This record gives sequence, structure tokens and C-alpha cells, in this order.
Amino acid sequence: AWVAFTGVTLTLKLPPVHRNAGPAIHYGRLLRDRNNLAVFLFGGMNFGLYYVLQTMIGKKFLEDFCGFSSGSAGWLLSLMGAIAAVAGMVFAILSRLAGNRRRIFCRIAGVICFSAFGLVALSVLGGSGSGAAALFCLLAFAASMSSILIPLLHETNSPEMADQAVCLMNFSLYFFVAIFGNLVGFLLDWFPPVARDGILVYGRGSYLAVFGAMAVLSLPVLVYSLRIKGR
Repeated sequence: AWVAFTGVTLTLKLPPVHRNAGPAIHYGRLLRDRNNLAVFLFGGMNFGLYYVLQTMIGKKFLEDFCGFSSGSAGWLLSLMGAIAAVAGMVFAILSRLAGNRRRIFCRIAGVICFSAFGLVALSVLGGSGSGAAALFCLLAFAASMSSILIPLLHETNSPEMADQAVCLMNFSLYFFVAIFGNLVGFLLDWFPPVARDGILVYGRGSYLAVFGAMAVLSLPVLVYSLRIKGR
């Protein structure tokens, strides 16, 4: 694919490079805008919670607490990745069909994030991992919101500031991944794991701390999704 792309690029007449200092940096102004701040916090926290689940804690939780085999847990996480990829395109198509409305999809994602993490935390509190697989897939559906948030930022910011707003949003995604990833590691260590057949297994206390915290952190996701302005 890379070779094909390069070959096609060589046949195109590319626009000239503008060798100037570039536009002024407006990060301070962007962060003082309440709507931008709501978009950054909603998008970053929503993605951060899902990404930590996908890459750090999800497979281990399914194996330790839900009784999944390593292979089954791996297949479920692969399915989650596929759902997240397809959902981004689905949201973009639905947004176009709905007259380029975007706020409603942010609110749907906020409700899904808060509800799913809350239900997982309650199931762990009750000592059962039933339904976790379905809730994980539901979270994957609402994880990829860039196809909605990028056009929204272009709609609600002036042309000279929109690209920088998108840069800040992309930064916020992985900023919250770093914060939440470290938090999950800290909470897991509150309750030392037990060795079973040479494998360290975390117990109910560890996962209750983790998913309880994730449920609490999903509340701001819902709140900020309701504060986003635009169509």
C-alpha cells in the first residue's frame, strides 16, 4: 500500500510549500473557550477510558474475573477494535444523513460511557462478571468520536484557529490515556495479586477499585457531552 501511494504521489503536481513562519499560536485563546474545553475534555476522557480498557486492563479482567480463556479474551478485544474502527465511519455517515448534526452523537457517546462503566462497576461489586463482554463492545462503539469532533471544531472555531483546536483535541486524547493508565496501575496495586499456576491473578478488590474509579471518571464525560455546542 505504501509503494502504491508513493507511486501515485509521484504523478501528482503538488502545491508549492509556503516558507513562512506559519500562523500564530492561539492555544491560550482556544483553552479559554468553554465549548472548546468541553470538546477537549469530553473527547479526551472518553477515549482515554476506553483505550486503557482496550490495551491495559480489559484482557486481564476478562481472564481473572470473568473466566475467559486467554484466546477468547483476545478475540473479544480484537472485536472491540473492529467495532471502534467501524463506528467512526458509521457516526460520520449518520451525521451527514441527519443534516450534519453532531451534538446528538456526542451525547449518545456520553450516555454510553457513563452507563457502561457504571454497570461494569456494579457487576464487580456484586461479584459477577456477566454482561461485561457486551458492555465492552458497547463502549467500543462510542470510543472513536474523531469523525464527529473534528468537523465540530471546524464549525465552532474561526478558520485560523480550527486546525490548532484539532491539534489540542488530539493531544487531549493521549494525555488522558497517560493519566488514566497510571491511575489504573496504582489502583491495581492496592490489593496484591495472588499467584495461581505461576500466573498473577488480581481479585475482586482490585477490579472494584479500578472500575469504580472509571465509573466516577465517566461522569464528567457525560456532563461535558451535554455542554458541547454546535449543530
